[in-house]
Amino acid sequence: RQLSEALAQVTGRPNALLIGDFNTPGESVHFNAYRQELADAFEAGGRGLRETWFYTLPVLSIDHVWVGRDWQVLEARKVWSLDSDHAALLVRLVPRAVAAATKGQSIHPGMGE
Repeated sequence: RQLSEALAQVTGRPNALLIGDFNTPGESVHFNAYRQELADAFEAGGRGLRETWFYTLPVLSIDHVWVGRDWQVLEARKVWSLDSDHAALLVRLVPRAVAAATKGQSIHPGMGE
């Protein structure tokens, strides 16, 4: 029920960001409705294993960043810390309108790209 309630808050909002520890693996059928409305940032811009939990042996991807259609994911990666048993997800985004308007120009400030 909580997954449905969270999705209801962002349905119809293409600029939405839905971020958190969902305690539900990304492969779950419970995210099928999410995929109709949002994109998983790690699937869109990440590389490698996406599992964010358990610290010493990552086995589940239960932390997620879901983005609305107005966003373009530039990068998504995990960041480990000794302060948590979860990896944090670092996601760099740009509005699609900005990406389209600056096509061919750098939209990665300070990244040398």
